[in-house]
Amino acid sequence: MVSTYKSVFSELGTKVYTDLDFSLKANPFNGDIRKKSNADAIKQSFKNLLFLKNGEKPFDRKVGGGLEDLLFEPLDAITTIQLQQAILTTIQNGEPRVLILDIQLSDTEDQALDITIKYTMRNVFEPTSVNFIMYRSR
Repeated sequence: MVSTYKSVFSELGTKVYTDLDFSLKANPFNGDIRKKSNADAIKQSFKNLLFLKNGEKPFDRKVGGGLEDLLFEPLDAITTIQLQQAILTTIQNGEPRVLILDIQLSDTEDQALDITIKYTMRNVFEPTSVNFIMYRSR
C-alpha cells in the first residue's frame, strides 16, 4: 500500500484518518514528523496513487495509476472514459477510506490534464473534491 494510514477514534467517537506527511518536516512542538489527517491525508494518498507508474512499487505491481500511457492521447470520449476508469480502479484498489462520486477531466491550455475527483470519506458523508494537474512530458 502506498499510504501509511492509521485510523484512530476521536473523542466524539468518529474515525480520524492520519498519514505521515511525506514532506518529512518536523512538528515544531515535539520534533516528530508531521501528520496529515482526514481530507489532507486522502489528497496525499490520491496524489501518490495516481502519479505512481504501474509496476513502480516493488512487490506490488497492481499499485499505480498507469495514467502516463493515456496522457498523450487526444482527450476524446473514448480516452476520457479510459482515464476515468483507470483513476477509479486505482483509487478503489489503493484507497479503502473513500467512495468515489465523480471524476471530471479537462484539457488545459498548456497541454496538461486537469483532474477533479469528487468523493466522500467513509467516516464523513459530506462530499469533498480534490484537483490535480498532470503534465504531459516525455
